[in-house]
Amino acid sequence: MSLVRKLGVVVLIGLALFYLATYIISMLLGVSLFFFTMEGSEIANQFIHGLTVYLFLDFSVLIPTPLNIGILFLALWAVFWIAIIVAWSGPAQSFHKTVRENTSSTIHSLSKNYLIAFPIITAMLLVAEILLQGLQESVGIPTGSIDIPNPYMLFFTASYAAIFEEIGFRLIPIGAVVAPYIIWRGWSNLRTQTPSNQRRLAALAFLYPEGAKKRLKLKTVENAGWMGGISQTEWGIVLISATAFAFAHVLTGSGWGLGKLTMTFMLGFVFGVVYLVYGVTAPILMHWFHNYYLTVLSISYELFNPPLTVFIDVIDISIITVGTVSWAALLTYLALKLWKPQEGKGREVSPCSPQA
Repeated sequence: MSLVRKLGVVVLIGLALFYLATYIISMLLGVSLFFFTMEGSEIANQFIHGLTVYLFLDFSVLIPTPLNIGILFLALWAVFWIAIIVAWSGPAQSFHKTVRENTSSTIHSLSKNYLIAFPIITAMLLVAEILLQGLQESVGIPTGSIDIPNPYMLFFTASYAAIFEEIGFRLIPIGAVVAPYIIWRGWSNLRTQTPSNQRRLAALAFLYPEGAKKRLKLKTVENAGWMGGISQTEWGIVLISATAFAFAHVLTGSGWGLGKLTMTFMLGFVFGVVYLVYGVTAPILMHWFHNYYLTVLSISYELFNPPLTVFIDVIDISIITVGTVSWAALLTYLALKLWKPQEGKGREVSPCSPQA
């Protein structure tokens, strides 16, 4: 492996370790803000009289049981921890194994671990959101904002949405199409399994489509690339889900403007793709980044003094820097890849030319 690639691998692993530390700090800060501040504890002691579970678009189920907000927040917090732990474990290769083998890994192989890919994807998305919002608002298309003035209630609502919107807009609609599709495509291999293994693979196809494909010897993103490993059916349902996700934000009357439509479509599309490749906890964690992580940093910045505010500034600057550099690297790579065939074509000599 070349020196440049080795350096790239070390940098990516270093960034992943740095951001993992910030994720753990944010999880601890979230509990502290919610239970150990006066404003947060007031919200935590309240009750909600009915739990809304999103299914798809405007379809939802109301569970009428009164629930303490503090207890519900702890349940959400536990799910976020589970998502982080699952990301640490792979799905294809664990974080610690990837770090231990970093000298022989390639940048591509690092993407097998979601916790290493995660900071790059989220940073690129955040930079894209900032640029898109600025462009839209410069031509008079407002983004708006959610109409919840209390930051602690907003924090709770956003945390709740990070899980239940992923259930309603990724797991249910995409899984309901993709899981039967995978089972149908892999039926010849599935029917040779024992009944218990068949049930496990059917559940896996719903929770982690890429893993089920791999076990059923179907094309995956790992062995066939993005276009070969994701079928047209899967691309189609991801687009439908992203469209529904976008319109659900704008049409609910929660305060979002028309500009939110394109931003949430972009997010919904990426969330859907990472669900197919990394499993259902992956988009939950990505949604957590936007709704929990960034909100915790924002509230903490207003409440605390240096050195914590300086640390938050470092995090903010580093995310924007990583996202910008990653976009520049991606666009440069794509430009070089497109330029090479044209360059080769330009060197071809026609048999009718004077040089022939």
